[in-house]
Amino acid sequence: MILMDKNKLQQDLKRNNDTPLTIHYWMTRMEIFIGSLHSLYSIGLFLLFIGIFYKIDDIFSFNTPIVNLVDILTQSIFSFIIFTLILALIAVFIGMIILHIKYRHYEVASDQHYIYISKRSTNEQYLTIPRSALQCITIEKPITQRPFQLVTIKLDYVTATYTSEEIQTALLIPFIQEQRGKQLIEEIQPDYCIQEPSLSLAGEAYFVELIQPSYLLVIVTFLIMFFWPELWFVPILYALYLIVKRVVKTRQQYYNWSANVIAIRSGAFSPTLHLVKREHITMLQIHQSWIQRKVKLATCQLTIRNNSVQLNHVNESVIEQLYDWFVQQEMK
Repeated sequence: MILMDKNKLQQDLKRNNDTPLTIHYWMTRMEIFIGSLHSLYSIGLFLLFIGIFYKIDDIFSFNTPIVNLVDILTQSIFSFIIFTLILALIAVFIGMIILHIKYRHYEVASDQHYIYISKRSTNEQYLTIPRSALQCITIEKPITQRPFQLVTIKLDYVTATYTSEEIQTALLIPFIQEQRGKQLIEEIQPDYCIQEPSLSLAGEAYFVELIQPSYLLVIVTFLIMFFWPELWFVPILYALYLIVKRVVKTRQQYYNWSANVIAIRSGAFSPTLHLVKREHITMLQIHQSWIQRKVKLATCQLTIRNNSVQLNHVNESVIEQLYDWFVQQEMK
C-alpha cells in the first residue's frame, strides 16, 4: 500500500503560520483489512436471499439456474461450506480494493490552531477545522462494527454563514480500533480528556422505559389480527424486540463529567459516546413526566447550539448536581 509522504503532506497543508504540523493518523493496511471484514455481512444477506428464493420456488416451481445451483450446493454440507468460504474471500477482497481506493491517502494532522483532514482518492478533499470552532466529539459504534471493536469518530464544529452560525459534522476517522481512537482524540484535542462514563441509571429507569406506549405495536397488532390472523406471532415477536431494545438502551446509557467535559453514552444496539465541553452547552433543559416524578427521575437535555444530547431517566439528585455543574460556567 502506498501512503502519502508526510513531508509532502506538511508542504501541502502548510498555512500562513509557522507552527509545526503533527501527523496523527493515516490509514494502514491492517485497518483496511479489518474494515473490509464488514463485507462478510453481505454474504449473510446473500445467503438469506437465496434461502427465501428457494422457499418461494417450492411454492411456484420456478426452474431457474439459481435453483439448480442451490440444489447442487445443498446436496452436502461440505460443498455448502466451500461455497460460503469462497464467497467470503471474494467479498473481503472486493472490500479491501474499495477501501484501498477510498481511504489509502486518508490522513489527519493538526497544528496549534487547526485540525486538518485530507482525503486523496479519486477526488481530493481537504478540510480545515479551527480548534476554537470545535463543539462536540462523537464516537459511534455501529452494530456492524461492534464484533471487530471498531468505532467511527466525528467532529461537530461551528461554521459562519451570512446570517448566522451553524453546526457542521465532519468525519474525523472512518473506522479505527476503539482504544486507539480514544488515544488519538487525546493527542489531537488534549482538553477533551476522555473519562469513560461510569455512572449508570437506577433500576427505576427500566420500569419507566418499559411502560412507554408503542403506537406502532398497537397498529401492527390491529392490522395483523384483523387481516392476517394466521400471522398472530408477528406482534409477539415485535413486542419482544421492543422489550430487548429498551432494556439494552437503558443498560447502555452511562454518563460522567469532569471539571470541564461531560461524557454521555447512549443508544441501544449501536451506542454513541458524546464528549461536550461545559462552555459549549448553551442551554440545559430538565423534563419530568408524571411517572418520572413518582419515582424521582427526570430527563436532562443538553443543547449545543442547534444540536442536543439527551440524558434519560436520571435520578433527581444527579440532575441537581449536573445543574450546579452547568451554572458554574455562567458564574465565571
